[in-house]
Amino acid sequence: ANEAHEFIASNCGLLAWDRSAATRFLRRLVGESRLELAILLVQWLQSRGQAADTERYNFLMQACAKLGDWRKAGQLVVIMVLSAVEPDVVTYSSAISSCEKGAEWTAALELLNGMLRRGLQADTVVFNSAISACGKCGEWESALALVHAMGKARVDLSEISYNAAMSACEKDGRWLETLELLANLDGGGMERSIITYNAAMSACGQVGEWPAALFLFSDMAIQRTRQDTISYNASIRACERGGEWEKALRLFAMMEANRLEKSPLSYTAAITACSGWKGAVALMAEMLQADLQVATEQFSAAIQCCALGREWEAALWLLRSSEEHKLDPDRFGYASAVKACLESGMWQAALDLVKEMSTVDIECDSTTYNLAITSWMRSSG
Repeated sequence: ANEAHEFIASNCGLLAWDRSAATRFLRRLVGESRLELAILLVQWLQSRGQAADTERYNFLMQACAKLGDWRKAGQLVVIMVLSAVEPDVVTYSSAISSCEKGAEWTAALELLNGMLRRGLQADTVVFNSAISACGKCGEWESALALVHAMGKARVDLSEISYNAAMSACEKDGRWLETLELLANLDGGGMERSIITYNAAMSACGQVGEWPAALFLFSDMAIQRTRQDTISYNASIRACERGGEWEKALRLFAMMEANRLEKSPLSYTAAITACSGWKGAVALMAEMLQADLQVATEQFSAAIQCCALGREWEAALWLLRSSEEHKLDPDRFGYASAVKACLESGMWQAALDLVKEMSTVDIECDSTTYNLAITSWMRSSG
């Protein structure tokens, strides 16, 4: 930065007089990702009488879009207006694109509204960027409003438009809205891609709508769209949350048969779906052996299975294994381990866990605490 400042100071006369030299140096700053300095240079050149046109500002705006720097993009729009430089479609398109990359949906909508107020025509690319910004933040209502606005303005909807809106709905589990978008995509003569299917199945998976998820999963095969890990994860999750544990585990087994890599999410859904403690412990052991990144969530789910099976030793092994992997067991994991001990008549081990919870700053809920004390009193009496 100092080098650039020194260059401007030593060549200020040349830069102010020679527009081509100023443009070359501006491109150099942008190429080095020195956006802030590039903006300052444009403002300094303006103060020296060298007018900055829309094209020069758009060059900076496109750099903001590549970097996802939505704050600087917004600043540039304000500077342009204050400098009496008229923003055009490229200006707003680049600014909204930077908001999409920065997952800043409110700024994207403000810029889109500003664009329309100026009488500029927003095309499919502009709308898609705004919908994607909403999608990344799970703002499904705004995403759907933009889709409807495109239809009202007779702007062509693309597969990207629908996928981005479906992604927004998926994050909030809005599966009916997702299926409606899917139907509209079909009605528009567009083909379903793997992204389309996965977004729809993930929305179903969020709320346990396993019949819809499995229908889409099977339709992928009919349409010769190969399922990937995300497809399986979404379907497994839908079955797990819908109480169809046998279907969930069958899908999990199919992943290996189809030579698909099982992700931590695959294991989490499968472990949660397990009806028996042996299956849950075996999956945890397999996950650890595969050297996959494990999380507290997976250990807690497996410990709960052990509690249901009254397997206190397996529950404690999992609890200690999580600590060995530098994970802090959560209250759910501890409560399940306490329950496993109590169900097995190991009240002393249960009390030790309750005491341990206080030393690691985990609050023991009243139900777990009262259950442990009651069991101890019965055993003592």
